[in-house]
Amino acid sequence: MPIESGMKIATFELEFGSRSNCAVMRRAQPGQEVRVLVRPTDDPRAAAVLGTGRRSVDGTLFDVQVVSGAAVYRLDWNYKDLLRTIDRLYPAATLDAQSGPPGATDGLQPQLRCRPPQDFCGDAAVDGGPGE
Repeated sequence: MPIESGMKIATFELEFGSRSNCAVMRRAQPGQEVRVLVRPTDDPRAAAVLGTGRRSVDGTLFDVQVVSGAAVYRLDWNYKDLLRTIDRLYPAATLDAQSGPPGATDGLQPQLRCRPPQDFCGDAAVDGGPGE
């Protein structure tokens, strides 16, 4: 969700190029906060930054907040849609073996990023992912 920051609107996308980042999001329990990697949508080469992800108590939503200076940015996902997107990129068995913090030398692929889904990030919405 874009938040106005000065004269410019900034948005972030979840980083799907990191297997460990995806594993952390997949394993989040209802009500749990986790650290997740995000990137600015307007600069695909920008370094990933840590945000705070939280799965809702009822388990249906996953929201991420990123603090940059005085601004707070928020990104919301339906948790089932998030899992579908992760499953399309990485079969669950490949994520179960992952451990460590997001981005920990796991072959980060910066082009695997999605915006919150209109169609749960179908092939056309995954940057550099399947279907391209």
